Amino acid sequence: DRHRVSYGDLKAIEVGKPCDVEYRVILPDGEIRWIESKGQAYYDAAGQPLRLTGVNLDITERKNSQIAINDQHKFLKTVIDTNPNLIFVKDLEGRYVMANQAFANFYNITIEQLIGKTDACFNLNPGEVQKFLLQDEEVLATAEQKFIPEENCCSKAGEIHWFQTIKRPLCDVNGQAYQVLGVSTDITERKQAEEQLRKSESQLRLALDAARMGHWERDLKTDKINFSNNFEKLYDFAPNTYDGTYETYLEKIHPEDRERVKQATEHSLNTGTERDLEFRVVWQDGTIHWLCSKGQVIYDEAGEAAFLSGISLDISEHKLADAQLQQSQEQLHRALEAAHMGFWEWNLQTNTTNYSSNLKQLYGLDPHTYEVTYEDFIDLVHQEDRDYLQQVIQECLITGNDYNVEFRIV
Repeated sequence: DRHRVSYGDLKAIEVGKPCDVEYRVILPDGEIRWIESKGQAYYDAAGQPLRLTGVNLDITERKNSQIAINDQHKFLKTVIDTNPNLIFVKDLEGRYVMANQAFANFYNITIEQLIGKTDACFNLNPGEVQKFLLQDEEVLATAEQKFIPEENCCSKAGEIHWFQTIKRPLCDVNGQAYQVLGVSTDITERKQAEEQLRKSESQLRLALDAARMGHWERDLKTDKINFSNNFEKLYDFAPNTYDGTYETYLEKIHPEDRERVKQATEHSLNTGTERDLEFRVVWQDGTIHWLCSKGQVIYDEAGEAAFLSGISLDISEHKLADAQLQQSQEQLHRALEAAHMGFWEWNLQTNTTNYSSNLKQLYGLDPHTYEVTYEDFIDLVHQEDRDYLQQVIQECLITGNDYNVEFRIV
């Protein structure tokens, strides 16, 4: 500090003005103290300096307090600038008196360029400027905090970001708001995730509707069932009327299938195996509908069963088709039996044959146990007819023409 003190004294003598300088002194024990020195130069009639008179004041405590305050200010600034949220303070005229680094980065300017400016100086979107102005005026007028759950804002690069903002008034001793403190949290990723989830749920709902499927999840702690929109339709509940209880769900199941469903569910919960079963539900109009229900136990972190989650699928049309197919097969069997006819199929690639039970009976074979090969069939043909029959078959294989032949079976 010596040069600065000497310069101050010389300057005071040179210009004739009081000097005021702060400096440190080192005491004999090595302690450093801060001194404030104020002095005045005095001159003779000819304007020559006679003396320099002043007073010295020990300002160590005050100086140490100032240093501590400055250090604290630097620390707080570092903390604020490290914070990823956008933090700012505006005065009554909407001028920025403080902003952190994240705020400056969003608008691609420096903190120094922000201070003393209003939103209109760097935000090129008039709608956003007006919106922020109205929010600030409301906070200053009411002296109450304002919570903005969602708002979008365009960055200097033209990117749309979503923020959740809290604006709080800073008040004087009389309770009058003189500044607005704002903290904005960027929730863009959350909004994008929500939008993606909404789209996924919409796509899933469309897929479930198209496939006539419904998703369900039974909470084993509350014994409540959470379900998709299509679930109520599958079980013939009027929209928004299902109470989500397991008992009400069971009431919709056909009485003959109810106990089987309960046992399958308990077995899945006890063993952790997948629940996969088909059962009937009875609609209010008395019609019977078939459902296929698949479920899987989901465990919590402690290894305890927490949920039974799965899907239900309307398979009524499939069941009807199966019944019609079975009926057609029975009718065909009876017709073939009445006409003393049977059908067969020879797979030339695998050299395997498939004979109907009627045909096996015509050949005098056991329809349930005897598997007929092509060689077995030839052996059954009368010896006098074998060569001719095989010749006819070979011509059919070569030309692709149908054949109609009569032969004897022994």
